[in-house]
Amino acid sequence: QHRNLITIPPGTRFPITRRITIGLDKSVLIEMPADMSNVLVSNPEVMDAVVQSSRQVYLLAKDAGEANAFFMGPDGQKLMFLEVVVTRDLASLSDALARLLPGSKIKVESVGENVVLTGSVLTPVDSNRAAELAGRFVKKKDAKSPEGGKYDNVVNMLSVAAKEQVLLRVQV
Repeated sequence: QHRNLITIPPGTRFPITRRITIGLDKSVLIEMPADMSNVLVSNPEVMDAVVQSSRQVYLLAKDAGEANAFFMGPDGQKLMFLEVVVTRDLASLSDALARLLPGSKIKVESVGENVVLTGSVLTPVDSNRAAELAGRFVKKKDAKSPEGGKYDNVVNMLSVAAKEQVLLRVQV
């Protein structure tokens, strides 16, 4: 879903509308077949646009959220309207959970400001470990925020394959 190069092919009829997703703190290079004169971003707190040349623009994801980008031609023609969603790039967390909790089938996704864990693990301990790892991952990513982790929300919806059993020894 996350791509770092979007090339609009020659012969494209303008204006066009696209919806893309960018990982938090990642960038995407947009290559146009026609010259651009201006790029406007609706939410500069979420995304920045850096013009590389008249046909190349970098979009830099700064914070989770949504923004629009308008690409204008030299004559004021609207070339492209991008709807951009900036989400956490959770691939490294997903890889770590698969490596550290063998036998688990955990799907990690970003829903608003929350990280949601779904799927299954072998034991309740694995479920707690997965939630703790996700919490630490989220905190590390948001260490720069003055509130100390405004996205520190992990929703643990993991099911446990093996139910906990309690062994009682009773002596009379």
